[in-house]
Amino acid sequence: MKKKNRRRAEKPQNNFHKTSLLFNKDELRNIEPVIKKSLAVSSGKGGVGKTITATNLSIYYAKKGFRVGLLDLDPLSDITTILDIYEAELHMKGLGLDKDQTNFTDYVINIFDNLDLIFPASKLNKNDCIKLFQKIYRDFATELDRSYDILIFDMPAGSSYENNLTFLPFMNALILVTNPEPTAHVSAGGYIKKVLSLYPNMTINIWHNRYSGNSKSGFNPKDVAGNYNKNVDDEIKLSTENIAQIRDFAFIPEDPSLNLLRGSPRIILNIQRCILDTSEFIQEEILDEISSKLDISDNVFDLVKFFIRSKKHIDSIDDYLDDLGEYLNTLLTTNTVIAGKGIIKPDQNLAGIDVFTPAERLAFYSFLQTVKEDKLRESVVKLIQMLEEKIEKLEDSERIFSVQSNIVPDKIIDREIACLLIELNRASISKKAYRNYGGLLLFYFSLYKLLQSKTIVTLISNLIPQKRNSKGLMIRDRYQQIKNLVARDKEYRQKYFSLIKTLYPVATKQVATIIRTFELSNLVFKNKKNEIIRKAYLKLLNNFIHDTIYSGLSVIVGFEYRAAAIAFQEGAERILKSMSV
Repeated sequence: MKKKNRRRAEKPQNNFHKTSLLFNKDELRNIEPVIKKSLAVSSGKGGVGKTITATNLSIYYAKKGFRVGLLDLDPLSDITTILDIYEAELHMKGLGLDKDQTNFTDYVINIFDNLDLIFPASKLNKNDCIKLFQKIYRDFATELDRSYDILIFDMPAGSSYENNLTFLPFMNALILVTNPEPTAHVSAGGYIKKVLSLYPNMTINIWHNRYSGNSKSGFNPKDVAGNYNKNVDDEIKLSTENIAQIRDFAFIPEDPSLNLLRGSPRIILNIQRCILDTSEFIQEEILDEISSKLDISDNVFDLVKFFIRSKKHIDSIDDYLDDLGEYLNTLLTTNTVIAGKGIIKPDQNLAGIDVFTPAERLAFYSFLQTVKEDKLRESVVKLIQMLEEKIEKLEDSERIFSVQSNIVPDKIIDREIACLLIELNRASISKKAYRNYGGLLLFYFSLYKLLQSKTIVTLISNLIPQKRNSKGLMIRDRYQQIKNLVARDKEYRQKYFSLIKTLYPVATKQVATIIRTFELSNLVFKNKKNEIIRKAYLKLLNNFIHDTIYSGLSVIVGFEYRAAAIAFQEGAERILKSMSV
């Protein structure tokens, strides 16, 4: 492991020698420590989440105790928008990058403990990039090394040499952010081609943002190189040697509640998403149980489950199986075992090929027949469709958090949830997993009913800090919320726990009421002594309130149980290991 880390750390040095003639020996000594601390966050095009990724990495490392410098090299960067520090940026508007201005602190905004934003002023003037380069590597290299443990560069989008590629030899690692969209992959592929034409030894780490395994026709959301090569002329395709320098580094799933554009938290949407997510977990558990006799690798079955969740209804099983085969043909392109015997070989042309052997096709037919006839799955799918439609309508509406209590509860959804809970209560007698998921659904349904109360909604909304904008209107203070999340403000934490203490008995009383009403005693969380696990309900309530209050910040740090947050943390830790920080 140590040997591998050393090798990764040496790669920037190989590229660095190509530009070493720009500096004398003393300057080289100053720059080398800066390189070891430097991470470039790039993208082939705008709008893929590059700046959000760079900002969240900075916040994550700062919270871990690293001294982090976030360098804003992107002329169109919206870091100040994400961090909600417009006023702090104003004093820099008149500050240029002229060489005689050499006071490092003039170009720094302290965000909170351990995190500084560097060069946040506009950089739209001609030659600003050259001036930035001079500031970083000639004027301020010593200050950057002395002040920070990690330097994260939010690079300009695209592959301009002057604005982007000229900095890459001075990076320890490069993260390339992309989305599961054809245009994003083509742009990312073009960026990779240019980088490797200049720096053949550089490793390109793909950060798949807003990732979804959903495949469009001929599009594999994991295969950036393949999707690029399909859409460009032969002479500019990525070579085998190029592809060997690319590695998939992180897959961060879509999480609507972490979307900056959502604005203020919308509590009804959040609780309905929790119910929807739980319903999807239940469907997946059902599919796992049905597949017990299906001879198939776990990786491939994950794709099968995703396909079934996406295409919920099975009318003609033969037609459905054909569509499933086409979907797998798109995704399985390298040495993948389909089932017991079916194997796709590397670089095999899959057009028109049935991935299933006759025996496999028969096994999948039987599996899909069982899925189609399963009554519990039928109930789950019905609820999922209703929730998806309801959430879509709420997202399209203009209602905000403070007036969500005016939304009339959907009685049909209430009835479907109640019916599903009754079925899960019955099924949980023989299968523990249904008891756990049923208990989770029961809790969220109880909260959903409780949150029809305007009083409860007001209690939660009062915990969201407010400030006056330039027009004198009260708006959400996102900066203070991010600071509360990262710095763990003592006064705020006391208010937060006071809210939890107030809501907990109300929430558990609502749970007890629903249990009695629908006779759901099997879905109560109990230990081996048949005692109610009160800490489980407290933890669920705490997680929901936390995630609701902080939703819409575009900040991933602190969301311990969300899939996006878990994947982000794993990717962030992988970066530290690759940089040997």
